[in-house]
Order: sequence, then C-alpha cells, then structure tokens
Amino acid sequence: MRTGRICPDLNASLIFDDDEIKATYVLNKKTRPPTRLSLNEVLRHVAMLGGFLARKGDGEPGVKTL
Repeated sequence: MRTGRICPDLNASLIFDDDEIKATYVLNKKTRPPTRLSLNEVLRHVAMLGGFLARKGDGEPGVKTL
C-alpha cells in the first residue's frame, strides 16, 4: 500500500505476478492495455473489486478498500 503511494509509476510486475494483474482486469471486465502497467493502475483495479468507484474526485483508495 505504501509503495503504491510513494512510487506510483513503478512497474506493477515487480510487485504482482502476471496472473494477478490479468485477474484484476478480467474481474473488472476491462481490457488490458498492451503497454507497461504502473503500480497505481493495478492497485486501483484491486480497489475497484473492493467497492472503490474510481471517480475523478475520489482520490486514491485507502487501506479499508484494499
């Protein structure tokens, strides 16, 4: 959680396995972009599974959501 806030542009594959990243996109019914994914993007998809709405004014997901 803290790493996602300190280094949001970090490559997500350093923290998550490729299967875990694919699962977040499949469960959210989104298509995975062909580019490198940042840690912030993957954490937001995980938070969306917990009820985070990801609206423009919502800010970043917190500990309870994740």
